[in-house]
Amino acid sequence: MNSQSLRVAVLSDMHFAKADAAVGHTHAVVGGPSQRKQCPIVDLEHLIKESRLKADLLVTPGDMTLKSCRVGLEAAWARIEKFSKLLDAGNFAAATGNHDIMSRSGADEPEIWETLKRLNPQYPCPTLDEVERLRYWADHFSVIDEESYRVVLFNSCNCHARGSNEFERGRITDYTLTKITERISAAKGSKLNILLCHHHPSKLPDVSARFPDYSEMIHGDALLRAIEETEQSWIVIHGHKHLPNLSYAKGGAASSVIFSCGSFSAALPPEFLPGTANQFYILDFDLDSAAMGAVRGTVESWDWCLGAGWSKASFDDQRRNRIVREGLNKSRNFWLDTGVAARLFQHGPDEFR
Repeated sequence: MNSQSLRVAVLSDMHFAKADAAVGHTHAVVGGPSQRKQCPIVDLEHLIKESRLKADLLVTPGDMTLKSCRVGLEAAWARIEKFSKLLDAGNFAAATGNHDIMSRSGADEPEIWETLKRLNPQYPCPTLDEVERLRYWADHFSVIDEESYRVVLFNSCNCHARGSNEFERGRITDYTLTKITERISAAKGSKLNILLCHHHPSKLPDVSARFPDYSEMIHGDALLRAIEETEQSWIVIHGHKHLPNLSYAKGGAASSVIFSCGSFSAALPPEFLPGTANQFYILDFDLDSAAMGAVRGTVESWDWCLGAGWSKASFDDQRRNRIVREGLNKSRNFWLDTGVAARLFQHGPDEFR
């Protein structure tokens, strides 16, 4: 990281799993293909090395595995650590996804968080001190606070142990909202702020009438208002729906940018997500702008396809539900270099020229 920028690599919804569970659900298989163009994890290692990709921070907004597969979870966390080293990132962090925990049965573990707590290096971030690590499990969030940026790691699956189909959605409780608000309101210095979580804090567009979405975070609107009221620069990075999208929270000039990530390696059924690609991102933030309350920078996006591997996202590809390119200029919004990357969601390229 230089004094003017922060590069954040984003890898979401890996769904790394054993072969018997992976069929039809994910391209990331423990002990799976090691040849190129057959596995996005294998191909990303080559992409990083051959393209000499660098980042200061690697984040993953949940669902590292599929159906709480312990072997897949451990393998995914180890790969994330390896990618972090290949990128020369000084740190890596995660938020918890519904597939990362025993949210539906719990039969194999005494508590739904058990496997995550046992991960090595420590989860959700290896550089957290003991107080912050324990806060993640007690208050359902922790904070990485560096000189030029801050990351709030929020566990939107915090109520999944209560049953009643709670696993179908995210939630922030009044208690956790109060604690997060107290923490960010007392924070010193104007800097880039990232909220990393799994569930979307506001409703996303329905992909089709056949698959309406009701899984947005309960009370997510209150969380968005709380971060807006700090009048600092905020971007929310989340996963869960595998639906690439870039938008702004409702509100005034200080409303946050919301970056909805495509899945890194889930098998994406065309009847559910027509035209959506597996994607990997590097966000390059302008820290001077962040210090003045604006979120500005560039996004680089790569698509992965079976048999083709990773390639730079391009308008030449006719798939429509992808992040590709857009330029925005509002002072508190995310400005995306039209020559590099950003958003393409249910629109053709002509609509952004």
